[in-house]
Amino acid sequence: MTPPGAPSVVVRPIQAGDFDDWLALFEAVAGEALWLGAEAPLDPVARRQFFDRCLAGDDAALFVAESHGRLVGSVSVTSSGGLVDLGMLVARDRRGTGVGSALVEAAVGWARDMGAHKVSLAAWAHNYAARGLYAKYGFVTEGTRRRPYRRRNGQLWDAVLMGLILDESTPGGPRADRHPPAAPVTLPPGGLTAGDLVLRPWHAADAPALMAAVDDPEIHRWLDAIPDPYTPADAEEFLFSTRRGLTEGRAVELAVIGGGTLVGSVGLRLVADNPGLGDMGYWVAAGARGRGVASTATRALADWALADLGLRRVELYADVGNAPSRAVAERAGFDLEGIRRAWRAVWGEPRDFAVYARVTPPA
Repeated sequence: MTPPGAPSVVVRPIQAGDFDDWLALFEAVAGEALWLGAEAPLDPVARRQFFDRCLAGDDAALFVAESHGRLVGSVSVTSSGGLVDLGMLVARDRRGTGVGSALVEAAVGWARDMGAHKVSLAAWAHNYAARGLYAKYGFVTEGTRRRPYRRRNGQLWDAVLMGLILDESTPGGPRADRHPPAAPVTLPPGGLTAGDLVLRPWHAADAPALMAAVDDPEIHRWLDAIPDPYTPADAEEFLFSTRRGLTEGRAVELAVIGGGTLVGSVGLRLVADNPGLGDMGYWVAAGARGRGVASTATRALADWALADLGLRRVELYADVGNAPSRAVAERAGFDLEGIRRAWRAVWGEPRDFAVYARVTPPA
């Protein structure tokens, strides 16, 4: 398989002669001391035992990504009782080129061929790129293990647990259907179009434009949940969360693009314990305000949510003092339903919020 942006990359099972090159790649990535559970220097004897186990191929496999005779990534899969554990590494200079995607596809394909019912993995909490990649393939965040692993430098790191269910048909245990998993949200190809605006999923490449747009006094004035100042780590966390929200069916966060430039954001949070209900929010970059960007994008996303996503009600809350935001809601077709007194604190001060809503028209 040849992932986009990575010419002449082939993912294949390991061969007996790959050990030295694979160990060197493993050592290089472990030496970064950021992404893997293993830390350099590695124990070559223990790694050789694992390599030979994968080579035998009974309950474990190791796939490598090769480019022009060089190993640029690997993924290991081990199976026990139908549960497959996944571990992956990619050379520093080949990250973001599709190598990781090709490796994940190979690993999940092996798990399916083995008749596994689930693939699980653990990633460091700060490894947003890997977590986002796994979320793209349907892995769902199942929890965070707080400070379970002590690194050689003495630090205690958090690990995020993720899983991909392969068998959805076998009945679960007692009351397993009490909280059924949400289906991933599928958008039209290319996103939603609204006039000259495009509402599309966020991309990793949007990080610089996102940081420039969000680090704005007017946005921070009304949206105190946005970190101030807004750092690269904040941008990475947000971009990962948007992909996870779509995959887990919890939220639809979209970048608003006008003339090829990021001009704002519009989002819809899906309420897990009240199916059919959504809660909207938006912001607009300073240079794009006053042009109808927010109202156009908000109307488009609400229209789609009510017609195609199957929601019965979409709510929107605006600080009573935020006249521009309230005007956006009204221009987007939302009806004012009332005022929630001291509904939430903004920068520590209880504030009143206007409640707006749109509902599915009666049949």
